Formats: sequence, structure tokens, C-alpha cells
Amino acid sequence: IVVPEGWFFDREGLLDFLEHSNFYEDPASSKYHGAYRGGLCQHSLNVYDNLVKLVADKQSELPTIYDNSTLIIVALFHDLANIGLYEFYKGRESRINPTTHAQEWYNVEDKIRLLDPEDRFVLLGTHGANSAFIANNFILLTNEQTAAILNHMGGADDEKIKDMPYIYKRYPLAVLLHIADMEASYIDERIPTDDEVQVMIEREKAVQ
Repeated sequence: IVVPEGWFFDREGLLDFLEHSNFYEDPASSKYHGAYRGGLCQHSLNVYDNLVKLVADKQSELPTIYDNSTLIIVALFHDLANIGLYEFYKGRESRINPTTHAQEWYNVEDKIRLLDPEDRFVLLGTHGANSAFIANNFILLTNEQTAAILNHMGGADDEKIKDMPYIYKRYPLAVLLHIADMEASYIDERIPTDDEVQVMIEREKAVQ
């Protein structure tokens, strides 16, 4: 990450925070995407990859040239509030056995659940706002970087739905981050259902 001379950026503090928090170990969600150890970090990298492609594809139509540091900042920091949001526990779940194609129950060491509010970081009320707050402890975000992180969930925050057209019109980076996040969550990291796994197995058997 490169910032203008004199711009606040506690590089060592950020690296220390990431290293000693659960950023590299925590899941991105409990069951929807990146629901495994290291899922949060992988999701952030997937968002960055998608964002780079989107910006390259749309750059001629954008009013601003976004440097790589900006893309790194919003992609890798947009979900910082997910650190410490979940916990792993032992449990059981059913899966399709790829050999017998039967549904079987397994003991699972890494089932995931959302922590109660008193046991996790809650400050500003919204996921995006908490992520921006954490990031600002280590780097001064620009208005557009802040807007992108605050609004990367799109209309998921009902109170902001009426404002989204104005926010996205003013800050194209917020639109791009939202799209990159959705692509990562629902395409790149989508977890197939048991029925979908069964269909894939049947397709493989038909080809053989």
C-alpha cells in the first residue's frame, strides 16, 4: 500500500493487528460463503481479484483513476468487522458420500456459529461502519474509500436503501466494491447444496 507523503498510515500497527487478530483464521460467514478456517482472508483476496478486473474493464467509463493501493485498501478492509464475529465448535452435519452417493452424518470439528453481541466487536451498529472504524485506526481513509466500505453491502441495510442511488452515483468505487463482493460471495465461494452435489455426481457418472 502506497499513500501520499504525510498521510497517516500505521503500516507496522496494521500488520501486527492482522497477525495477532483472527483475520487469517476466521471464516467469512457461518454457512453462506467462505465458511471454513481462513475463509475471511480468502474472501478478501477474491474480492480484490474481482475488483481489479472490474476496474480494468470499466476504467474508460469511470471519472476517477483508481490506483492499486485504493483497490487493496477497500477490498482487504471491507470485512474487518468479521474478525471475531464467529466461533468454531464441534457438531454433526449430513453430507453426500462421494463414493456411495448416500447421505451420511459426520462429526464435524469446525462447525461455525455467530457469537452473541456481548462476545464480539460491536460499536457503530452496521457491518460496514465497524469495518471502516477498524481500518481508520491504521490508515486515514479517503471519502470514497470510506463510502465504498460503508456501503459494500448494498441494500442489505434497509435504512440506507433510499440513499443508495445517490451514494453509488457519487462514489463509483462503492458500486464496484459491492459487485466484486457479490461475485466473490455468490459465485466464487458459493457452497453447493447436497442436491446440487448429487447433480454434479450424476453428471460425472454420465460422462464416464
